[in-house]
Amino acid sequence: MRLRASLLSLCLLAAATDAALAAGPYAFVTGRRDPRIYAIDLSAALKPANNNTANAVISRSLVGPRRLDGVLLGDPANIVISPDGKVAYVMNHHGLVSNSEFLQHGARASVSVLDVKKMLQKSSDNNDAALLKVMDGGWFGGVGLIQMPVKGEGVRQLRADCPDYPVPWKNSPPPVVPYLAPSKEFGCWPDPESLALGKGSDGKSYLFSGNAGTEDVSVMDLERALKGEPVVEIAPRIPVQSGPFGIAASPDGRLIAVTARESNLEDDAEGNTISIIDVDLARQGKPGAEAARVQVGTDDAKALGRPFSVAWTPDGKFIVVANFRTNNVSLVDAEMAIAKKPGAEVARIALTRADNEPARPKGVAVTADGHYAVVAGGANTIKASATNMTGTAFVIDLQKRAQVATVTNVGIDPYGVALVDKVGK
Repeated sequence: MRLRASLLSLCLLAAATDAALAAGPYAFVTGRRDPRIYAIDLSAALKPANNNTANAVISRSLVGPRRLDGVLLGDPANIVISPDGKVAYVMNHHGLVSNSEFLQHGARASVSVLDVKKMLQKSSDNNDAALLKVMDGGWFGGVGLIQMPVKGEGVRQLRADCPDYPVPWKNSPPPVVPYLAPSKEFGCWPDPESLALGKGSDGKSYLFSGNAGTEDVSVMDLERALKGEPVVEIAPRIPVQSGPFGIAASPDGRLIAVTARESNLEDDAEGNTISIIDVDLARQGKPGAEAARVQVGTDDAKALGRPFSVAWTPDGKFIVVANFRTNNVSLVDAEMAIAKKPGAEVARIALTRADNEPARPKGVAVTADGHYAVVAGGANTIKASATNMTGTAFVIDLQKRAQVATVTNVGIDPYGVALVDKVGK
């Protein structure tokens, strides 16, 4: 059974190099089973001559030093960029391991810190020149990674006090709150996945975590967590259709969108909806905290959809959803969804690959102008080949509501996507 811990990265800004760069925007995609970060020039990707090629890839930065025998190490799942565009923080789900040798879940996580400007230099291709440091994650199977509005750099863990859990917890902050999972075999961790930072009308910030193991969403008081208080989960958890994975806050922080990806309690129990959570109702434990639930990716209520991740458009009007099983991307009108109007999924965009293999979309991000969405996709083919880069980056024009570009050879089973318009000086 998979076990993951949500980790918060508290970040300082890194010094930039003086290399000249062309105008952005740029996409950074985690290669996942191929432990490199792919820097992609979106302007180049949109040129017809580069479609279905890897020509738009500028550089592939290692997330850790090579092993002495030359093997690449790391398992980059999620990535965030500092607000000034200078630093990238990458969550390695299993830490610095060889993916072709380590074929299970649960190794000790790590966070790689990279210089964004160096990641965009061709001289950084296929080496660790952009790598600034690697921080120990302090726990196993890290997924969630979020940029915090505080000074300092390091990794903070929030977890439960589990007296019957077989692995002792050492060198950690105080526990969050005790709870037990439904199965003894699973242990007592609810398998928190990604994280989002919501804002209440009281002026405070609240941390939301999607819990795949208990199929709900936790609400935590961020201020109390940063003070090291032992109990920071402040309201009843909010049930969703199936185990959540992707989670994102609206631009104003008042709403949280979360996917119902898959259950960790039942086999083959994938969801096909997203939930929209009202931050104020959630923090107060009031009814209606799940303000809306929208079916995405399929018209069949019983179909497996496995919505993977979500991203908001900058104006907060739409939610972009990557649907892994149905190989498409949904565009959800947030206002219609909350008003319970039918047809809130206003567009469903099919994704296609040049090799006609399933798209299998995962991570998604939207450009600052709201014009494009970049989606990472491709199945996990590491068992078949550690050198065949089957990953893909799809570019969607949100105005045309169509796939307009495809970048190939983007790792194996790529997950996270982060975008920057321009790199900070």
